[in-house]
Amino acid sequence: MFSMILNFHDRRPENLQRVNAMLSAMPLSRVKARNVGGYLAVKTIFTGKAFRPVDVGYEYGLEELALLCMDEDPEDLHIWQVDVLVFPRGERPDMERVHDLWCDAHPDRVMRELIAQSFDSGDACVVMHHERTPLPLFRCRDAGQGAYRA
Repeated sequence: MFSMILNFHDRRPENLQRVNAMLSAMPLSRVKARNVGGYLAVKTIFTGKAFRPVDVGYEYGLEELALLCMDEDPEDLHIWQVDVLVFPRGERPDMERVHDLWCDAHPDRVMRELIAQSFDSGDACVVMHHERTPLPLFRCRDAGQGAYRA
């Protein structure tokens, strides 16, 4: 077991990609977020002369991340990643619905942790996940024959 503590002082949008690049090089059996800190940037695009807002975008950026990492089970190692969902203020569904939305959009991944953060202008949900692997096979003790999915 080891801890990974990352502090980003530059507020760059690609900090999340940096974390995922590091994690992709380390197969781990478990990853637990101990501390997640970030910021929510709101980008508003205005029209020319009328100066009316025509589009609003939200971007979450990592400032700090502390992970507890375990690689103790060599038969159950995964490539972990971090993802973020951002919602305008007052538009975040309940956490069960956030879970379902993310899982529906990523059927090849398994969500292991969902962390909500609130900001003045919106909400961010940080997702810890890894690839979906086939269910392990086991032998039925009664029959003693054949392999079955768990």
